[in-house]
Parts: sequence; structure tokens; C-alpha cells
Amino acid sequence: MTAIERLTEPAFTVGESPVWNAREAALYFVDIPAGKILRLDPATGRLDAWSAPEPVGCIAFAANGTLVAGMQTGIFSLELAADGTVATARLGTPGFALPNMRFNDGRCDRQGRFWAGTMHNDMAAAHAVGGLFRYAPPGGLTGPVVGGLVVQNGLAFSPRATGCIFPIRTRPCASSGASTTTSKAACPPTARSSST
Repeated sequence: MTAIERLTEPAFTVGESPVWNAREAALYFVDIPAGKILRLDPATGRLDAWSAPEPVGCIAFAANGTLVAGMQTGIFSLELAADGTVATARLGTPGFALPNMRFNDGRCDRQGRFWAGTMHNDMAAAHAVGGLFRYAPPGGLTGPVVGGLVVQNGLAFSPRATGCIFPIRTRPCASSGASTTTSKAACPPTARSSST
């Protein structure tokens, strides 16, 4: 049997988007509503936190080590400062279908493109207005590649770089009105590219 060890105290509202940084041997993740980016050094137990200017849904590292994030209003390049603040540079802005939307889950594919899904903040309303977007320089933000989503979460890419699969919620549950029906959809094949 595998043992489970707690690494931090449970001090997060919504801890999401875990990303291992091999260069630093550290785990980065976000607390979405708190607008925080956190870094855990498992060897020492040290937990560092940075406050972003808006909620952060997901993060990933580019090949050059730059941190990229899907946030409340768009895709940003981030610079984490020693004083706990975050400097942002906007990379792209989606056309949101409704007010009160944000980016949720995202990650980089094998070609270095950043994929992230949007959602409405009121999950109980089950608005199917979210979409899956792709950011890749020099072309910028494109999409939605897939639309009509309530929430996109758990994005994964095929080992052969022929497409992606992600769990989606597309309709409300009859008893509560909350979106609970989960299915899988495949996004179009990912073109082979050297973009980073």
C-alpha cells in the first residue's frame, strides 16, 4: 500500500493547476478565488505565495521558464517578484459570451502551445458558454476550438500529439440544476509545430 503524506496545511479556497517545475524541484499551483500562485518546496516544506491582480485559473511553464496563466480576463505572461506581487503582461483576450466569466483549467501540449478553457463563475446556473482556447506565439490566442461548455477541466493530450481529450460538463442535473453530467470530447488534432 502507498502512504499519503500531507505537504501543507489545508489553507486554500480552491487549490488547482498543479505544475511540477523540474528545474527548481518545486510544485507550483494556484488558489483561484484568492488570486494566488503558490510554490511548494517538498524537500524543505517551504511554501511561497504571490498575489495576482485577478483570479488565476491555471498556470504552465513555457520552454524558456516563463510562467503563463489563464486568468479572469485573459492569458498572461507572469513575473513573480520577491515581494510577493505578480507583474503581468497580457498575451491574449477571449471574447467572453457573458459577463462574469474566467479561464479555468489549462496546460501546455507537447508542441509548447498553451490550451485553456473558459467558464461562467456561477456553476450552478450551468451556462454552456465556455470554450477551449489555444495560445501559441506568434499567432496569439485562437478559439474557441471547442465551444458550448459549462466547465472544462482535466485536459490531457494524446501521446502521439494527434489530439486532446477532456472531461466536460454540458448540461444541468435535473434534481439540483447544477451541472453534473460528465462526458468526454476530443478536440481537433493538434498540428505538429515547433511553437513554444
